[in-house]
Amino acid sequence: MAQLEAEQAADVALFAATGGSARSVTAELALELSVTERRAGADVALAQALTTRLPATFAAFRRGEIDAFKARMVFEPTIALSDEMAGRVDAIVATRLAGKNPSSLRAAVNRVVQKVDAEGYERRSRARRRDRNVCLIHQDETMSTLLCDLPVEQASAIYTSLDHQARKLRRGGEARTLDQLRADVLVDRLLNRTPGDSGIKPVVYLYVDLMTLAGLNEDPAELSGCGTVPAWLARALAADSNSVWRRIITEPDTGQVLSVGRTRYRPPAALADLVQARDRVCQHPGCHQYH
Repeated sequence: MAQLEAEQAADVALFAATGGSARSVTAELALELSVTERRAGADVALAQALTTRLPATFAAFRRGEIDAFKARMVFEPTIALSDEMAGRVDAIVATRLAGKNPSSLRAAVNRVVQKVDAEGYERRSRARRRDRNVCLIHQDETMSTLLCDLPVEQASAIYTSLDHQARKLRRGGEARTLDQLRADVLVDRLLNRTPGDSGIKPVVYLYVDLMTLAGLNEDPAELSGCGTVPAWLARALAADSNSVWRRIITEPDTGQVLSVGRTRYRPPAALADLVQARDRVCQHPGCHQYH
């Protein structure tokens, strides 16, 4: 099936190159495949990238090692890259395709993109964070979907807090499912139905190496459950006065944990002073004040 999908992608790329304007190609392809023009346009973009910018991924696709969905997991994070950078990501990722599910593959590609295009990734990350929003989509059968695009550390903290309270209620004998409880706790909090509940302190784990923390390199950090985040964000979160540190020593080559510190402590004031002097504009999510 994957090999047939790859051949179809090759045909789509050929048709896009010879079939006229982009608009007419998309419209005709949508009609031929009985899909929306939006879906047809996405298929054209994927096919063109695979046959030009991502040859190693396309080769794996044609061999049947990955399917169209996984090929898209490689394609989408590279859209903003130059052809040269996309080629570098493609060559590296091609050695890491085996045995990965789509989500782990997407995370692996993002890690490589951050390495290959560190400045561009930081610029795009800051732009995306400015686009945070909330929207409401009404569904059928008296239900609606509330969507929030939020900075990763804020969304993770919110979800962790909801999950913590839901599990606490579940242990107390609640018959509702965890999904129902998380949804109900969210509604209660947003509508101020739970006085005194602000004492809940969500925990989000951030793993950042000492050299990055000190500003001596720009290696990405790891936000538990979410994947990698840029070094600048890791330092801003670590320097926050509400953060708590714990030392973990690992083996450099393998990452194996050698020692976990028992002591927890607040970030030293010197780090906050260094961040303020270096960045000048506050990098904490949602804050744009000058220090």
